[in-house]
Amino acid sequence: MATAITMPRWGMIMEEGRIVEWLKKEGDEIVVDDPILIVESEKVDNEVTAPAAGILKAIVVAEGETAAVGAVLAVIASPDEDAAAVAALLAQSSPPPAAEPPPAVTSAPPPPAPKPRRVNISPAARRMAEDKGIDWQSLEGSGPRGRIERKDVLRAIETAQSTPPGAKSIPLSPMRKAIARRTLQSIQAPQAALCRETDISQVLRFRHSLTAPDWTGDKPPTFTTLLVKAVAMALAAAPILNARLHDDAIWLDDNAHIGVVIAVEDGIVVPVIREANKKTLIEIATELNDLTQRARSGGLTSAEMEGGTFTISNAGPLGIDFFQALLYPPQVGALGVGRGRQRPVVVDGEIVIRTMSYFCVSSDHRVVDAEPIGRFLGKMDEIMQNPDVLLKRTV
Repeated sequence: MATAITMPRWGMIMEEGRIVEWLKKEGDEIVVDDPILIVESEKVDNEVTAPAAGILKAIVVAEGETAAVGAVLAVIASPDEDAAAVAALLAQSSPPPAAEPPPAVTSAPPPPAPKPRRVNISPAARRMAEDKGIDWQSLEGSGPRGRIERKDVLRAIETAQSTPPGAKSIPLSPMRKAIARRTLQSIQAPQAALCRETDISQVLRFRHSLTAPDWTGDKPPTFTTLLVKAVAMALAAAPILNARLHDDAIWLDDNAHIGVVIAVEDGIVVPVIREANKKTLIEIATELNDLTQRARSGGLTSAEMEGGTFTISNAGPLGIDFFQALLYPPQVGALGVGRGRQRPVVVDGEIVIRTMSYFCVSSDHRVVDAEPIGRFLGKMDEIMQNPDVLLKRTV
């Protein structure tokens, strides 16, 4: 029986994926769980495995193309299954484009040649595109199974007319689309941001004073590493911030799974350090360094970016003084940290120089009020003034 390989969904907001590489070619023999292809989703390369054994009879979506979640990517069939059965599955699962029918599917591998892009476009949309001189074969459809509709052509016409001379229109990458969807999802929550100016002089001195056996690394831990440990400890003082909102229920977690915003080419990713409240500073530093390196080389998995309960965004290295971090739904809290700047402050009636930084907590006001945020920021301030507590494994 013919079996379709479809575009999986990795993560709650994934809507489409881009085919990076086919690891098998048409005519290859396949066994169950064989790696078949690599798909990029939200800047993460994911491996798709075979759901059944047989022969790879048809590849529907070529390398470099994008397909919606659930779309048919290829068909596996038994060696004795005829082309009609494969074609029937394709017709049932993914209707052929209105513009031109797909080529007949045969059991023999086709000669090595580039395949034409399979475009599903409504007749009305095609007529409009041709009348306005729009290359409809390059458009991305918003209809069912990626079908190009009139609204997609109208959008392309508007973009073409609004692009000034000498400029060019650059389509959003899969990562930028994912960030756009995440941002829209985030701003649907009634958000509030409360900030506290915090003296980080002591924690910075602590960072550079670490030596064996408390610290065995070649370099001092990053400030973000210290923040992860501090946040994991401070959440114990305000556990409602370590929660996720699902429909009308609040899910509280006993463990702090801390997401860390990492800048990569063309966007950001947010890998998660799980059970950070149970890990030592060295363990957090090692894990964060590994996640950061793999994030910037495209080596993260989708699983490593799921399940966070709270997120940290440290914009200090970018020279940002003050900002409100967007929530990362379904989480209800996020910490945005600005750069540390030396300034005169009054301590015990005297003017002294301290390195100060703004710590701002964004929260979902459906779940979190000001009081627990105040407790959390107060605990963070306490930890920054007494950083030796960061050497404890647990709270």
